[in-house]
Amino acid sequence: MEVTNLDHLGIVAGLIDEIGLVEQINELVVEQPGEKVSPGHVVKAMILNGLGLFSSPLYLFPKFFEGKPTEHLIGEGIEAEHLNDDRLGRVLDKLYLTGLEDIFLSITLKAIQQFSIGVESIHLDSSSLSVEGEYENTLTEEANVEINSEQGEKLNPLQQIQITYGYSRDKRPDLKQFMVDLICSGDGDIPVFLRTGSGNESDQKVFPELFKQFRNQVNFDSLMVADSALYTAENLKQMQDWKWLTRVPFRLKPAQTLARQIKSSEMIPSVLPGYYYSIYQRTYGGFRFLKDPMFLADSIFIKSPERIQAMVLILGLCLLIYNLGQRELRSALVRRGEMVKNQLGKETKFPTLRWIFQQFQAVHLLKCNGEKEISNLTEERLNLLQLFPKPCQQYYLLV
Repeated sequence: MEVTNLDHLGIVAGLIDEIGLVEQINELVVEQPGEKVSPGHVVKAMILNGLGLFSSPLYLFPKFFEGKPTEHLIGEGIEAEHLNDDRLGRVLDKLYLTGLEDIFLSITLKAIQQFSIGVESIHLDSSSLSVEGEYENTLTEEANVEINSEQGEKLNPLQQIQITYGYSRDKRPDLKQFMVDLICSGDGDIPVFLRTGSGNESDQKVFPELFKQFRNQVNFDSLMVADSALYTAENLKQMQDWKWLTRVPFRLKPAQTLARQIKSSEMIPSVLPGYYYSIYQRTYGGFRFLKDPMFLADSIFIKSPERIQAMVLILGLCLLIYNLGQRELRSALVRRGEMVKNQLGKETKFPTLRWIFQQFQAVHLLKCNGEKEISNLTEERLNLLQLFPKPCQQYYLLV
């Protein structure tokens, strides 16, 4: 009998399957004859690693799947040894050369449709990610030739970021950094746009261009929300025909004067449902996730700008899958009029997906004489699985 640790990874794999991520990646990224693991399956494996609740750097990647049902989770014939650093690196190169922003947007647009995500408002923010050491362009000539010959005119212009010193949100001015720009939906904090930028970029200059780029790519008439970096004289001219919301920065004297003149007694809660500035923190929560070492290493470990940019795509896809799962979980609880217990033992309709993941520790897949069976599926775990899409349940042999 073979016993492997399935834990919560069946939920993650099912969410990946629900949006057809593997198929989309394989349509966008060239698959070479003779490859044992397709680019889509490699990306799926990376997301499983990223949401595995502990960090496993790229060069230790095969070890993450030791003791786990790799073939059951990823695909028939796929073994942990196939997911070596060379294979992962080549896929990261292919993702970069195909066009990271286009890949992410293509996947998120399908997820928005699949899960009926509301995009009445979208929220933009940026953050810095710090790195250590020196970074050089290490994209192999072979990778360039391989992609160019297969994709021809479909190849997107490559914009390599500059990893350099800049204003550090992490309060580490001694480290070089790069920027990550993220747009999330107001409904469920679903990331819909992801971009990497050089470490010394200015939000004031970049934000309106990002909104413009996003508007040109999608057919959304969304209210665009961003912090006070959006509010400049030049940006206001560009945004005349847009719907936007921001805060006037206190660097402007009229804003300082008004703030001093308004009495605290005049500050009353808004009567508009759901209208309060703190909703903007949704996007910031996405950055907390991306920097959380419990989900992926909090320092980027791939020593080339191109692969760092490609790894940010993987981080963004981890965030997409996580927030889709959390939104689906909470929506199902509200729809059913049910609650689950949180970490404090109190009932809630809004648990974190991380907490639910932890409830599936010590769930095993048993294989004996070609037959599969799941052990330790308690009544509580069975009830939780009913809150997720059917592909999630399939990994626990329930449908």
